Amino acid sequence: MSSVPSLRRGALFGSLAVRKRRDDTAIADAGDGATTWRRAVAAGFVAYVVSRIFVAIGAAIVTTSNSVATAPYKPRPRNAFRGMLDVFTSWDSKWYLEIVRRGYPHFVPPNVTYEYDTDHLRAARGAFFPLYPLIIRAADTVLPGRDVAAALAVNLVVGLAAIIGVGWLASQFFDHDVAKRAMEAFGDRKIPLQVAVMGCVVNGPGEAREADLGIAAGNKRGHLFVKGRNVAVVPESEMVEQLVEWA
Repeated sequence: MSSVPSLRRGALFGSLAVRKRRDDTAIADAGDGATTWRRAVAAGFVAYVVSRIFVAIGAAIVTTSNSVATAPYKPRPRNAFRGMLDVFTSWDSKWYLEIVRRGYPHFVPPNVTYEYDTDHLRAARGAFFPLYPLIIRAADTVLPGRDVAAALAVNLVVGLAAIIGVGWLASQFFDHDVAKRAMEAFGDRKIPLQVAVMGCVVNGPGEAREADLGIAAGNKRGHLFVKGRNVAVVPESEMVEQLVEWA
């Protein structure tokens, strides 16, 4: 008779032992997953830092090229720092900095363009979203170096956050190995690519021509520009595929 309780106790202890092993395995898997995730983030961070170094080198090359091209007309600068800042604050950056410094325009004229020569034409800054300028303005209150330094710092932080976000999404849908490769690919963009997708037949060709890759869309078709050259006229249904292919 005493063997029945013994069997029950043995079954209970066996069940508890199996549960403990499962818990230990789950804890070990969680620890391994956390370690793999940290390594993936570290790899993405390294790729991002390397890409920013290449961006700085690219800006220095552009600055040197501009200095050589304007040498007969302008005195040679003492260093490349100011020219590199001009490269970093070109394109849409100048519009965001205009919002940081002056806010949004009270009135946008009907014939406004993307030109930047006069106060009248600078009203085009009203087309840009406010969150980024607000973050720069807030950072400028605590960081030295005025608004340009604050804008560069915000860009670096947001870029790193974007890489981690891409990795987190990849890990949720796939696994940590895919997350690592996604963060490395996202962070390893050494040279920024300017893409213009324009829906205006008046100003669209000009902006698309000035970008590295652009589409100036019209009536059911668009002109595809690559490095300032109109390489094709593509139907509306193929615009996205053509942009991806040429990128």
